[in-house]
Amino acid sequence: MARVKAIFDADILIHLVETNSIKYALDTLGCIYVSDYVYQYEIRKDTEEGRSIVKLKNNGEIKVLNYGGLTNQQKRLYRETYKLLKKEDLSDDPKDNPINEGERITAAFAKACNIYYYMSDDNKASSYIKSLAAVDIINFCDILFLHIWAFGKNKIVELKKSYESFIKIYGDHVPRILKNKGTVLTFEQVMARAYDKFHSNANLKRLIDNIKINVEKEIVMSVAENKR
Repeated sequence: MARVKAIFDADILIHLVETNSIKYALDTLGCIYVSDYVYQYEIRKDTEEGRSIVKLKNNGEIKVLNYGGLTNQQKRLYRETYKLLKKEDLSDDPKDNPINEGERITAAFAKACNIYYYMSDDNKASSYIKSLAAVDIINFCDILFLHIWAFGKNKIVELKKSYESFIKIYGDHVPRILKNKGTVLTFEQVMARAYDKFHSNANLKRLIDNIKINVEKEIVMSVAENKR
């Protein structure tokens, strides 16, 4: 299989579960990686979303990365990246800082484990993480685009409903990134923007090519299995 690894922050993981869209990430990526910090401290296990995430972890569809499981070289990269991101703190109050602890640890794991794709819906932290941890940021809407790219438009109605559910999460506070002149972008507009994003970046273009290869191989293997 072509190499596809992505690590998820808490916000996007919860959004995917909350909108019943986690299946689209699993269809395209195969496995979801999260840091031990995010899993232990940022996922509320007593909520419906938390229980779903625990189930996915127990089924092996979510893999938790632990610092103790890193090699010595990986631990060195982890510490270096963590310190670099920690320098961005502006205040002793975590709420005033652009990067929170979960995001910092997730980015450190990405760097240590050669994971080039950081899944997050936090627009405030993404620019810092992208430049300092050398990862590309992929958001909720990008995941919907990845599914269309890999499987075509056969689930376009469901994907559009996922986008609408995602927008509803924000109520009257939809992020500016999802607006144009104050108006919330349509699903079609967001997908067109995602297309441009993935085709103007060599690393993101590599990701969609690898996802396409993996999906096509899975389909061939499934057909061959059914013929037996």
